[in-house]
Amino acid sequence: MSDIQKKEKTLRRQKRRYKRPENKKNQIIQINFQKQRSKRVPEDKKQKERQHRYYHRKIKFTVIFVFLTRLMFSILMYFFNKLYLFVFIAKSCYLKKKGGKCYGGTFFETAQKKLANFMIINFFSKILTQRFSEQKTGERKTPKKRVKKKEKTKICNMVFVASNLNTSY
Repeated sequence: MSDIQKKEKTLRRQKRRYKRPENKKNQIIQINFQKQRSKRVPEDKKQKERQHRYYHRKIKFTVIFVFLTRLMFSILMYFFNKLYLFVFIAKSCYLKKKGGKCYGGTFFETAQKKLANFMIINFFSKILTQRFSEQKTGERKTPKKRVKKKEKTKICNMVFVASNLNTSY
């Protein structure tokens, strides 16, 4: 009895394990195929996300870099201005003592210096932004216009003729 029961149990187990082996194989193949497809799709998504993150990091870095450079230039110019004004006033007062006039840093001079600083800062920021846009798009915003030598000579001749006409009247 016990031997027969053991055999039945083993048969049941085998049946449970290997029910419809053909279908099981098909299922396994389908599952594997689905896994492969599911693996492929997220990889593409991950790659896109990485590129997106990298691009945003690049933007953040450039924005921070431009901001910091502007700030540094403005601070440097401020200190140079103060130093220059101090030296200028001291020099003028020293000359006044000797009998010259004292030019105690007038409003016009300070305004002129501020304008110069502003122009310098703008120049550097424009260069930085232009370089960043070139990197981003791969093209220049303002493409270089190449003028042929023949066209240049024509223009020069026309100008020369026009100047001659003006002088002849």
